[in-house]
Amino acid sequence: MEFLLSEETDDGGLSLKATIVESIIGIFGFNENEKIVEKILFPKDVEKIANVLGRIQAGEVTDEVIELIKKLQVNGYETFAFESEALAMEVHRKLGIKVEIEKPSKVGEYLRGNLGKIAVEAKLVKKPEDIHELIHQVSLALTKVKVRRAAEKRDLLVTQAIQALDDLDKTLNLFAGRIREWYGLHFPELSNLVDKHETYLKLVVNLGWRSNFTIENLEKEGFPKGKAQAITNSAQTSMGADIDDRDLKEIQELCTNTLELYKIRHTLEEYIDVTTGEVAPNIKDLVGASLGAR
Repeated sequence: MEFLLSEETDDGGLSLKATIVESIIGIFGFNENEKIVEKILFPKDVEKIANVLGRIQAGEVTDEVIELIKKLQVNGYETFAFESEALAMEVHRKLGIKVEIEKPSKVGEYLRGNLGKIAVEAKLVKKPEDIHELIHQVSLALTKVKVRRAAEKRDLLVTQAIQALDDLDKTLNLFAGRIREWYGLHFPELSNLVDKHETYLKLVVNLGWRSNFTIENLEKEGFPKGKAQAITNSAQTSMGADIDDRDLKEIQELCTNTLELYKIRHTLEEYIDVTTGEVAPNIKDLVGASLGAR
């Protein structure tokens, strides 16, 4: 934990501290016992969520942040911890309050790990798993927001784009990992045979049931005969469980949505390549677009 402008109260005791964490459903204030004490929920509008969240992540003290801090102050909180150094500094500059930087915070990890459950309790979604679709939609909108804002300052174009790419990678790894576990109940052996997430998702969408993992079908998917044979053998002797049509449909739907994110990633990579060449051609020639952008 990094401490910034936090001090003791006049009576010698430490002031009450709240940790503020943002998410796609709103911003939350946690007490030192890691319990939610106040919250400001975002409206049920993907574009508005992306806009507010993008501004907060950029270190802007939005009306939502100010409102949450005021609520916490009414309850006696005087010190506020943030995961974002930029946001903490701006809050201190603008509001003149005591702040700390804690990254990552335990409560932040708790919030991100239980977002579906918390969203249900807040009546934003009906089921915990519904949060995945909201994450998908907000991620798309947030990516567009970040790229659009980056374009406002030419010298920050590449920086913002590469950060958007990193955000996409985190989201893609999260979804791909979940899909591997989910589909793995039916065909667990496939995960060890196909390393690339995007290829794995395409197989689940295009072939579905493990009984469809034949040499002929796998060769159509671009696998060499030897690899296709190995996957086919594993499918035929798989220890996985049977699933019904509805189960497979839900898994394939999530795969399809995630593959759309991969398309955006490929487009963003091409954008970074072209823009890096425009902004810093010498660096691009020396180390490549991706490393040069970083």
